[in-house]
Amino acid sequence: MSNMHDPAREFPELYQCVHDSAVSVDIAGLYGGNGTIEVSRLFRKEGLLAPILLAVYRIPPGASEGVHNHLHGDDNLGALDEIYYVVSGRGDMIIDGRRVPVTTGECVFVPPGVPHGIENTSTDTDLKVHIVAVPRG
Repeated sequence: MSNMHDPAREFPELYQCVHDSAVSVDIAGLYGGNGTIEVSRLFRKEGLLAPILLAVYRIPPGASEGVHNHLHGDDNLGALDEIYYVVSGRGDMIIDGRRVPVTTGECVFVPPGVPHGIENTSTDTDLKVHIVAVPRG
């Protein structure tokens, strides 16, 4: 029996990986940030988190995800616990008004309601970040 993934194989919906689109999208001014960020979102279907969101960011030098928060009652995503994992590069996280340097291999946890964002502070290297978001009721 082969361990190779067969894309034609049917999986129960619980186990499917759901993309917003077949490719990443470029988003200018994400949450009021600077520049354009390449974003891929997985496990999101029809505007709902199912059961989590995994976002993959490629942030060019000088670009940023603007400072924002996820609150109970938010019409878009609602309250979220988020974990930012820096895959490669370096930058600054802005967390509750404080600027915190981050680099490859580091993780930052952000609970619901805490203002946060991330910025690429490099002049020549992309910042690649994976964000796991879990909805909180």
